Amino acid sequence: MNTRENFLKERLANKQEELEAVKEQLPQTLSKQDEVKLNRQAESLLQEIEEIGAEIQALQTNLDTQEGNKSDNAHNDSSRNLNISGGTVNASGAGALSSGNINGVVANAINQLSSSQQSIFGGNISVGGSINVGNITQISNSGTTNQPIASQENLPPKRTILVLASSPVDLARLRLDQEVREIDEGLRRSQKRSHFDLQQKWAVRTDDLRRALLDYNPQIVHFAGHGTGEQGLVLENQLGVAQLVKTDALADLFSMFTESGLECVVLNACYAEIQAEAIARHVKYVIGMKSEVSDVAAIKFVTGFYDALGAGWTYERAFEMGRNAIALEGLPEDMIPVFKSKML
Repeated sequence: MNTRENFLKERLANKQEELEAVKEQLPQTLSKQDEVKLNRQAESLLQEIEEIGAEIQALQTNLDTQEGNKSDNAHNDSSRNLNISGGTVNASGAGALSSGNINGVVANAINQLSSSQQSIFGGNISVGGSINVGNITQISNSGTTNQPIASQENLPPKRTILVLASSPVDLARLRLDQEVREIDEGLRRSQKRSHFDLQQKWAVRTDDLRRALLDYNPQIVHFAGHGTGEQGLVLENQLGVAQLVKTDALADLFSMFTESGLECVVLNACYAEIQAEAIARHVKYVIGMKSEVSDVAAIKFVTGFYDALGAGWTYERAFEMGRNAIALEGLPEDMIPVFKSKML
């Protein structure tokens, strides 16, 4: 199984898990605000599934190019067919991209939405087991190739980036979907894209925070949400409203994962410098915001930061690139991000 195929399957499985989480919250919806929030999460997940479809198209096109020199022997080869038409994903043949599983994962994810008793779109859910990602058909031939295959032992270790997003319904809405999309896009187009594995958790509660760290053992944690300074960072409770997490408790939690490889924490939240200083007593590199920061500036910072990180830059140089991305937009907030490093 090639690395890209494995990556796509993991992303699809992750989207399925997040859709299941949305489904579990439906019976607890008590207000219109909760319903709107769930609607927003579901739409974001559906959009990400569409983006995965586009990635599959690009991968298949690349495979066609690599195997073009074998077209004369096509009648002796089994076919590899990936068809995304009107959102239905089919994979067939011994060399199918998803090993026969992509269709099941996508269909299962969509069925999770369509089988819900309560609409999260303000009405009846009409996705009908399919995702509209356009009409894409790619056919190529499987077979052997004389190109050398890189040994797994020679590949650099992957760094897992865990994005934790929280935007409680009782606080101002943040463009977290756009922020995460920019991180994903910056890494996918980068030279070192194979060095990173992006994982996402939305509507994060305290239990979700701990479990995500245990599940993924990330090297980089990126928090996107609200901060309140001395009172702590803002997560969500069972009803989706704000729940404060104290600075010391947060720092202690992160300290437990440094031996597992945690090396950088990004707190893209207003007034998070206090938390950054506390966490930097345990974690090598921490980024925070020393005052209120606008959505636009916060998104520009992470765009520049992860673009540079994906190009192989160090954390500190990537931080400077993030600040410069704010300045290039003519925004007066380029000095709000702060970089903290652990004193060795």
